[in-house]
Amino acid sequence: MKKIRIALLVLLALVLLSPFVYVQANKMIYAKKVNTYLLEEEHYSKDEIQSVKGVWGVKLPPFYVVVVFKDEPDVDLFCT
Repeated sequence: MKKIRIALLVLLALVLLSPFVYVQANKMIYAKKVNTYLLEEEHYSKDEIQSVKGVWGVKLPPFYVVVVFKDEPDVDLFCT
């Protein structure tokens, strides 16, 4: 009986944590894709990029990336 309770608690924990893990993983994946694109396709250097941050939005698209360049720190570039 104790094994069944432990198994149910573990299953419940996995079900409750799965949306959080899904959102965090997608934010990281999107940020990585945009960072790779900027470095490899657009030939920006790492020194030119201040930050690349994945964001989970309320409206569509659900995931997007905000890029800030060092020479324009007050301008946020939104990428989907």
